[in-house]
Amino acid sequence: MEQSFHRVPGTVKEQITLFDKNISMEAVKWAAVLTGLDENIMQMEHGYDTECTPELFSQGQWQLFSIARAAAADPELLLLDEITANLDVETEQAVLKALKRVSADRMVISISHRTMVELGRIISI
Repeated sequence: MEQSFHRVPGTVKEQITLFDKNISMEAVKWAAVLTGLDENIMQMEHGYDTECTPELFSQGQWQLFSIARAAAADPELLLLDEITANLDVETEQAVLKALKRVSADRMVISISHRTMVELGRIISI
């Protein structure tokens, strides 16, 4: 997972699934809840079917979408590259909390110039 989010044309759901039909709506919602995005998504008129535009979410929320993508795909290993780069302190804490929740039952390796502490099974390089 890179430090910047690469948005794809499409809906909120498609930002998480990347058009992978094997990822169920249940997995999409689970990933959004895990990362703290679900509440914001559900406040939108069309929820997960809302067409995405760059201004729809903050930089930190887009970073949470990166984590949601990974969670929905359910990999055994996550490799992160500067996942908290260019984020303010409050947003960084939200991203780190989401990472901690997503790191359950998988190995996470994070490449970072900053030390990340108390993340359980996350290895910071």
